[in-house]
Amino acid sequence: MKRYLHSLRDQFVEATGVKNVDPTSSLFISEFSDWIEKRQRIGSNYLELLRHMRDEIEPVNSAKTLEIGKGKYDSIVKRLRTTIVTPYTEGLERLNEDRVIKGDIALFGDRPVLIKHLSVRDSEAILLPRDTVLMTQNPYSPAYIMNWTNIHNSGNNDIIVGIYGSINDKDRGAKAKQLEAFIERLDEPFVQQQMLVYDTYCWAVASKRRGKRLIKSKH
Repeated sequence: MKRYLHSLRDQFVEATGVKNVDPTSSLFISEFSDWIEKRQRIGSNYLELLRHMRDEIEPVNSAKTLEIGKGKYDSIVKRLRTTIVTPYTEGLERLNEDRVIKGDIALFGDRPVLIKHLSVRDSEAILLPRDTVLMTQNPYSPAYIMNWTNIHNSGNNDIIVGIYGSINDKDRGAKAKQLEAFIERLDEPFVQQQMLVYDTYCWAVASKRRGKRLIKSKH
């Protein structure tokens, strides 16, 4: 949980520009908690955006879709049947055991491999089926999804990647540039959509395998 909270704290600092990072301060804890709650509400908007794209991409709640690398406070699929693959399983124990897999994703060539953590020292590598869809949002580091373009471009598996937050976030521009650079490396076909709701923004890009027309769309 400590490493997970550090990742969230780093995103909080980047988004808010807060200078006084003191985890023992009651003020910092309050502001951090409020930010997490607001981010969860924005995550619901992002989920609606993905649902709006369901005619062109694999549904988020499909048994084929895996949400990768998210935890208790920033998973957007806890109320769905979507399987969660993450090293940050603390706080997700109440979900059905089959839905939460302690692990992460690696690449074998251009094929995604599930690295399932069996214990501190032991792990199991499982080559994922070709129809598996990998999904993540607001990655903690651009490097985390760097190779996901290879997964999409191979045509073997689909991906769904996105960002969301407050339009006032100080890191909004940087996140947008990172996603734009990611999109530039994608081969057709894919689809992307953006949405503004009050003072929040959402932007998602996904493999488009279900449609017959190979087009690049931007809304």
